Amino acid sequence: MRLDDLFSTALLMVSRNWQRYKTVVIAIAIGTIGFIIIRTLGDSVEQRVSGNLELIG
Repeated sequence: MRLDDLFSTALLMVSRNWQRYKTVVIAIAIGTIGFIIIRTLGDSVEQRVSGNLELIG
């Protein structure tokens, strides 16, 4: 089975069962957004902590 066949079959199934998969799509979107936010906050905290440690010595 080719990759484009898999994508077309997946899109067909999602379009037919949209009500069932709507929550899955929303959960994936929320998870992705949450990961991006946590990653961004982690980088920000790391920069602040390293800056404070440099001031301390």
